[in-house]
Amino acid sequence: MAARRKKSSFGRRLTLENLFPCVLALVWQKGRCRVKRKIALFISVLMLTAALLPSTALALERYEVLAKGDKDQYVLQLQKALFEKGFLKIKPTGYFGTDTQKAVYNFQKSEAITADGKAGPVTLKLLLGKNYKPLPSTRKVADAEVEAISKGDEGDNVKKLQKRLKALGYYKDEITGFFGPLTFEAVKKFQRVNGLPETGTAAEKTLGLIYTDKAKKSNGKHIQTASVSKMDKFIEKAKKYIGKAYRRGGNGPDAFDCSGFTKYVLKQMGVTAPRTADSQSQNPIWEKVERDQLRKGDLVFFDTRNGNPPVGHVGIYLGKGKFLHAMPDEGVIISELATKYYTERFKWGRRVFK
Repeated sequence: MAARRKKSSFGRRLTLENLFPCVLALVWQKGRCRVKRKIALFISVLMLTAALLPSTALALERYEVLAKGDKDQYVLQLQKALFEKGFLKIKPTGYFGTDTQKAVYNFQKSEAITADGKAGPVTLKLLLGKNYKPLPSTRKVADAEVEAISKGDEGDNVKKLQKRLKALGYYKDEITGFFGPLTFEAVKKFQRVNGLPETGTAAEKTLGLIYTDKAKKSNGKHIQTASVSKMDKFIEKAKKYIGKAYRRGGNGPDAFDCSGFTKYVLKQMGVTAPRTADSQSQNPIWEKVERDQLRKGDLVFFDTRNGNPPVGHVGIYLGKGKFLHAMPDEGVIISELATKYYTERFKWGRRVFK
């Protein structure tokens, strides 16, 4: 029988990991003194360190990152993976919009990596596993100009914006990383004082000014007080905990059960709430409302235990048919009230804030 032909090593991709031992061996063999050997070791350590650096530590080209505005088969692959893992709640379309950005952000938080809502090599490797392949340099990408930050966005770029607004005196609340009504009003205040169009969106002109020495600080004299409702504040505080883990009996801030979550966020608003979902649903202080009367900020209650007790689950209504709640195996997530499961089990709502 003919001997098997040994595969040539030249077919392997040349990487720093493959290269450094070769360099070490070469210099070591030619080195006849300790100095040369030390040099060999030094060079090899440097090359190994570079090889082991995470890709986030290296400069990335725009084509290597899937970001808001992109539309291609690679975005579709990303969305399918996010959908299968429960991070994306809409049907994959191939377009990288706000929903996909939020899904990427939540996935990144769950993996304890930098959360910016953009899918670079590190994120894609973790998400796709053995199906990961580097993105080709030939792919068309969205405009690489400054990306606007607007209502509903979340991530480290929002945190950075909030910190800057706070330093300038426009933002007075917690740094949450979520662009809600409070951040929207703070951006509008900044734009008003600095002579920019009051859109509430941090686009190119706003972002081009706010991080410079030319940005004017708030003096409180010529800025109107923002009329942000308690419901908006309540929702913005609650959304800060999206992605947090579920734990039975969890009272926060790192893990919650459903009623522990609502009680915790209400406490931040100065409202004392009963501990269980059933007792919250029976609180006579809060107005009882039917499904067609729901407004954002209302608590929504469900019978998930066949009537024992009558109410077994609670969430926070966000408007437009969505609500925020803590679910076993999923943590703090946003769900659709119109899904069959929740439609069949909905009991009533309670209005905490008038």
